[in-house]
Amino acid sequence: MSNNNKNKWVPVRHHLPGVDAYIHPVRGLRVLLSDEKHSDGKMWQHLSVSCENRLPTWEELVFAKEEFMGLEVEALQVIPKRSEHVNLHEFTLHVWHCLDGDVMPR
Repeated sequence: MSNNNKNKWVPVRHHLPGVDAYIHPVRGLRVLLSDEKHSDGKMWQHLSVSCENRLPTWEELVFAKEEFMGLEVEALQVIPKRSEHVNLHEFTLHVWHCLDGDVMPR
């Protein structure tokens, strides 16, 4: 990899329709990004950030969120009810951003 590209996100081929996947070779981060309409009728952008053998740090999560969603975009990290918790990869964190408006309580 050239020096010009060593700090860039690299697209990854995968089998998930409607999902973009990237890795950051230098930081060891993996990202999945998708947009979809949820049961609230709104469009949400979902970003999952993972590392191979550990949870991403807060700084790594913020770095990926700002890279893919923007610096001035508010995003939510949710802790679901235990009965609705899904864990496909133990070292993954998730954030969501509403594409249809502000959902943050004020």
